[in-house]
Amino acid sequence: SYNVESETITLKEPTKQGYEFECWQTSSGEIISQITKGSVGDITLYAKWNPRTDTLYTVNHYKQEMTGEYLFFQTETCTGTTDSETLAVAKSYDGFEAKSFEQKVILPDGSTVIDIYYTRNIYTVTFICEDISDSQQQSAKYEGTVSVPLTEPTKDGYTFVGWYTSNDDGVTLLDEFDFKTPITSNITLYAKFELTSYTASEAAELIASLNTEGPHDVIVAGEIKSANISSISSALQANTVAKVNLD
Repeated sequence: SYNVESETITLKEPTKQGYEFECWQTSSGEIISQITKGSVGDITLYAKWNPRTDTLYTVNHYKQEMTGEYLFFQTETCTGTTDSETLAVAKSYDGFEAKSFEQKVILPDGSTVIDIYYTRNIYTVTFICEDISDSQQQSAKYEGTVSVPLTEPTKDGYTFVGWYTSNDDGVTLLDEFDFKTPITSNITLYAKFELTSYTASEAAELIASLNTEGPHDVIVAGEIKSANISSISSALQANTVAKVNLD
């Protein structure tokens, strides 16, 4: 309060969380910084506020577990202008993709929180036996694993060795795949076969049992005795679709 005899009053600057004080003004917009000595009459002044541009808000990041649950991973403290929208940005994490989220209005007390959730990517492991038409697939979340296919591939005259990687579409097989390996991308595995080896006596029995669909390769391993050669020769004469490799 004041009266006509009061000394000049310099108005104090008020404070308001999230805002900066600009000035005191009348309802007509006249800026008042002092009430000078000799002033009379009541006066109503209004504080003019400008939103602060450094108001805090929080962005939390949650990653999906193998179970599907989301666990807190990281937090960020950001700044923005009071009463404007946040400018939260999803991060880039290998093997994860951010779900959609909405920006919020920045509250003046710094209590605004945005939660961003990241789902694990799902990758495909393709198992190819002879060609792409003879394949099967399994899916796995990022860093998950796949299981050994229940059905083991077969190929006449060959023994299945395992599932192998390749960088040229199966032309050259590289390393046998370890099924404990975490999956981090789409991959293709190829069945590896080796010609089945037989002893001489086993070869003779096999040749005699072969049908007329061929040709058939038979590798004979171990010591080859004259009696064995004779039995193989007899079997070959009876079945002309087989040929023998002496290993």
